[in-house]
Amino acid sequence: MILILTYHKVTGSTVDVTNDFYTITRDALKSQLRTLQARGYHSLSLDKLVSNGAPPSSCLLTFDDGTLDHYDIVLPLLDEHKFQGVFFVCTSKFDVPGYLSRAQIREIAQRGHIVASHSHQNRRLDLMTDEQIHERLALSRRLITEVIGSAPVIFAPPGGYINARVRAAVLASGIRLIRTMRWGYNDHLDLTALQCIPMNRHIGHRQFNDILDRRRIVRLAMLYRTKEFAKWVLPYHLYREIRRAFGATIRDK
Repeated sequence: MILILTYHKVTGSTVDVTNDFYTITRDALKSQLRTLQARGYHSLSLDKLVSNGAPPSSCLLTFDDGTLDHYDIVLPLLDEHKFQGVFFVCTSKFDVPGYLSRAQIREIAQRGHIVASHSHQNRRLDLMTDEQIHERLALSRRLITEVIGSAPVIFAPPGGYINARVRAAVLASGIRLIRTMRWGYNDHLDLTALQCIPMNRHIGHRQFNDILDRRRIVRLAMLYRTKEFAKWVLPYHLYREIRRAFGATIRDK
């Protein structure tokens, strides 16, 4: 098993319960890092992952979208608890208010964390032409390389939308690992379709421990997969309602 946890925005205060499904609080992240630390988890290096090696109790903590809170809130917490983060950044957002600056991204890499590709824009690649896909991947790779001095080796598709065309283009660009938004524990390792457990504001302490223990997770996994299917087939406004109902269903008691 290779445990990959996926986070998005982390806020220092309360969460907007109307819109921020994936946003969690600083206190929630700190509690989860403490739990991982207390249970003997440590960060899995990408080199070991590429070589198909996964030491016991290793995990990959990933953070999507490159928002400013990843520098202000997430980075200090990771350093405090001695975990490495994998930060998937959209290069069109470099130096945009509310997102990471080039200087902050460079510092993240210098402090031993991984800067990874989330494409150039936070837009679905699977709806683009092959030429557009290759163009955005190449631009993302070039801009990240210019900032941190090395090319990204791991990629996460915006919104989790990926198909065979996108996967082929990503691998052709030099990427070696692809983290999807498919819910799971990577029992059968596929480096081009890594599964993860997406964290959201409804997951409390008990449910987080259940996830680590793989206990009472069948219902949660099925609900999440149903939600993801709805994302693919429904207009966004309808999917948002499904997601809201899903949150109420899985909320930790």
